[in-house]
Amino acid sequence: MISNMQKFSLKTLAWPSEFPTYWGPEMNNTKWVVYLVRCSDKSLYCGISNDFESRLIEHNSGKGAKYTRSRRPVELIAVSPEMTKSEALKLEYRIKQLPADKKISILKREENEI
Repeated sequence: MISNMQKFSLKTLAWPSEFPTYWGPEMNNTKWVVYLVRCSDKSLYCGISNDFESRLIEHNSGKGAKYTRSRRPVELIAVSPEMTKSEALKLEYRIKQLPADKKISILKREENEI
């Protein structure tokens, strides 16, 4: 196991395939989406999920993200096409860096590129 650990490189942020992931290999093969919801205070919340319909129910029941708990109900605004978890995390990061008025347009653009 020590020799495998030496293969891990912080510079490349590569995770050797010999190491199990927390979620297991089947989690990486599932389809993920990036979603955007509008909260009751008109703010936007962006997240990722492999089952966004259940996630939306969680947000509206107060069991979702801490941010949305006090801003219920939330309304689904946009959903990206399905992608890998890695792609979803990268897109979520890009969206969270944008001002609110541009967040919806980037998800719509992703949707049209399919």
